[in-house]
Amino acid sequence: MTHLTDREHDQAGHYNAFHAARAQSPHVSQLYACAMGDTYLAEVAPYSSCDRPLLGTLTSRLKLHPGQLLADIGCDTGGVGL
Repeated sequence: MTHLTDREHDQAGHYNAFHAARAQSPHVSQLYACAMGDTYLAEVAPYSSCDRPLLGTLTSRLKLHPGQLLADIGCDTGGVGL
């Protein structure tokens, strides 16, 4: 189990609060949709920069089969992994 310092705990709280508010804002998804046009994937996440061409590239290169697991353990909210 990892123990956070008080500073890290405070930072994590701010990060979580920011992203929770961001995910609930209809304005964020509207901005992404406007910027990305027809390539925007509303079903992926309103806070993701994953577009149709990127998703197509990922799925064709990964060649996952039913039952296989993809773990997105990188930075950010995991929109591309979704």
